[in-house]
Order: sequence, then structure tokens, then C-alpha cells
Amino acid sequence: REKVTKITKANAFFLQSMYRDKMEADVGLNVFGGLFGGLFSRFVLVTDDPEHKGCLAFKHAALLPLVSAVRLLALRHGVGETSTCRRIAALKALGVFNSGESEALIRAFGLLTDIMLKAQIADFKAGRTPSYYIHPRSLSPAAKDRLVEAMKDIDALRDRLRSDFTAEIF
Repeated sequence: REKVTKITKANAFFLQSMYRDKMEADVGLNVFGGLFGGLFSRFVLVTDDPEHKGCLAFKHAALLPLVSAVRLLALRHGVGETSTCRRIAALKALGVFNSGESEALIRAFGLLTDIMLKAQIADFKAGRTPSYYIHPRSLSPAAKDRLVEAMKDIDALRDRLRSDFTAEIF
């Protein structure tokens, strides 16, 4: 693992390729950044799959954008940790994240895993196959607000990566 981490850290081409491959999907907030409810959903919801229509594709819209971004930064800075939270802590120790950023990302990861596991347990108890789809109506208003804030933090991290890896600022 140490050898691979060292090789990866020094390989800008590999890191650029990984960025292009892993950063395509956007965080699942609507164009208004979750500012409106009612007619304007706060989240980008599934529309083309009848079984999951109206749900948030949680794994792809929330969890993977965070995990992939943290993994990419960890590789770039030679961090060999495999746990997302440990990677965030190591990146903070290296000065990549400040205290506020690291706390927000660890809090976001905890919230995402909590929401996902609770939904999967509810699916299992209801006799459904557990999945990574979550209907926004299954979340309390407070949980939706916390999820929007977590997704905004993830989106800010991804904006930072876009700037770092592509020199684009918008």
C-alpha cells in the first residue's frame, strides 16, 4: 500500500485521469441549491426508472461524490488511509483541510451513512430489497435540511477539486 501511495502521489497523469473518471456525476441538489421546497424539489430525483421515480439516487448523488473526492485528495497528498473519516483527518493534519472543513465533511459522511443505513433497514423490515434509493418524504424536515447542508459542503469540496485539477473557477 505504501509503495502504491507513493507512486500515485507522484503521477499527475493518473490523478488527472482519476479526476475525470470520478468527478463526472454532480451532487444531487437542484439548480437552486436546495433553497426551495414545494413545487421545486430540493434534490435531483430519479425520473426515468418507474420503480424509483421520485427518489434520490443516494449512492450516486451524495455518498460517492464525497468518498471519491476525499479519495482523490488522499491519493494526491500521499495519504494511505482507507477509511473516509481517517482520510479527512489525515488531510487536515497535512493542512489540506482546516478544522471547519474537516468537521463539516466528517459530519456529512456520518449523516449520509446514517440516512442510508436507516433506509436500508426500513426496506429490509418492509420485505423490500435494500437499495441506495431514498424518497425525500421518508426524511423529516430537519433531516432534509441537514442533508441539503451536507450536500452543499460536498459540492464545495468538488468545486475546489475542479479548480485544483482543471484550473476552472466556475
